[in-house]
Amino acid sequence: MNFKILTDRLLDDYRKAVKESPLDKIDKSRKIEMPVDYFQFYKSVSSVYSLKIEGEDIDFDSFFKHKFLKVKFKPDYTGKADDLYSAYDFIDNNHLTLENVKKAQ
Repeated sequence: MNFKILTDRLLDDYRKAVKESPLDKIDKSRKIEMPVDYFQFYKSVSSVYSLKIEGEDIDFDSFFKHKFLKVKFKPDYTGKADDLYSAYDFIDNNHLTLENVKKAQ
């Protein structure tokens, strides 16, 4: 395959054919509402599986239901995962400073 540098040879034809900028179309498109923020989801995944590595008996599906669907479980079942999730939130929302390290202890 031979690759060549792109030229502006077809730019005028493109401008005539495209009535609206693709970027404007993207901006106008309907935003999809996500029921769960991906960062929150992956923080919950990390919380559960970090605890599983430590030998804790917690199921991801149960923690997901607890965290995002507000299903009630015994506090001793979800407590450690909640604590770890809160620690991840703290890391996300605070700069690394000596004062914040002291708060985290």
